[in-house]
Amino acid sequence: MSSLAEAFDHIVIGDGEIALERILQGKHSERVIRIPISAEEMNEFPLPYREPSFLNQYEFQTQGFRATTILNAKGCPKNCAFCEHAGTKTKLYHAENVGPQIDQAVVAGY
Repeated sequence: MSSLAEAFDHIVIGDGEIALERILQGKHSERVIRIPISAEEMNEFPLPYREPSFLNQYEFQTQGFRATTILNAKGCPKNCAFCEHAGTKTKLYHAENVGPQIDQAVVAGY
């Protein structure tokens, strides 16, 4: 192998939701794919799967307390030297998408 890139069929740069769907459907033949999405498009995606039986199979803890994740933003406003320098812009989820995730976490016992 002359390079790491040869080990992969596709390389997705940046947002991957639409790119992955197109790859799985056989609708994308390029190896390197960059399909940015807007904050509006991001907010149209379904909420993460958060049924209590699913969430409770994980044992995440923060400072001794059970923890789970809530999606509230994508991207990063920083430009750290150790990062990939993707040049991502911070995109926020609408409160209408964050609130239900919090409610689902509470129902699951978090």
